[in-house]
Amino acid sequence: MRKLLPLIFLFLCSCVHVNDANYQELQDTIQKLKKKTDFQPLDSAHAYDFINKYYLPLMDTLLSGRKLLLYPINGEDFTAIFKDDVIKLTAEYNKDTATINKRSKMYPPPPLGVLFDRYHPWNENKLSNITLIADTQIYYSRADWDKINLWDKKYAGHGYVGISYPLYNKYTNRLYLREYVIRSVGGIDENHFENNLWFKKIPKGWKMLYNHRTIR
Repeated sequence: MRKLLPLIFLFLCSCVHVNDANYQELQDTIQKLKKKTDFQPLDSAHAYDFINKYYLPLMDTLLSGRKLLLYPINGEDFTAIFKDDVIKLTAEYNKDTATINKRSKMYPPPPLGVLFDRYHPWNENKLSNITLIADTQIYYSRADWDKINLWDKKYAGHGYVGISYPLYNKYTNRLYLREYVIRSVGGIDENHFENNLWFKKIPKGWKMLYNHRTIR
């Protein structure tokens, strides 16, 4: 028995060492993930500069033209994504199968609705050749032909665009913007679409990434 004691001691030490290494790997992964999801709103000056120089020209390719919703729409909730992934990674580390199965059923989260951010209204005086749409009454009214005709008359039959406030990650030099093009009243015929736009900061400005933008 005495001869076995050193072996048992070495086995237990090796287990502790493996557990410590795995835990440190988990913490390192979480820290890397935290940086990748650390998106913050651009300051006002840089936000307007980006919108004017790099986003508004994209609106010229749309039938709606440069008609922009006054209040930015919801963007992506990167904090929620980070928290969800931390729970999943920690559960995998602890071999918590119940939590793993539960999270897998809940992920990915449901898409965001078109909700407005009334804390960051756009200033028309700081935007180039833009028409701001402040009144959403027609869009949310009960759908009937009179309101559809009124909507078409007001928005020239092509609708308008809502975008989220630009979010920037200083660690990855990437910028995120959600675009929602509205072309019907009350969602009739589902005549609307959205895009998630990604840009990378380069020495001379911004470069668009993943150019799979739907254009209508």
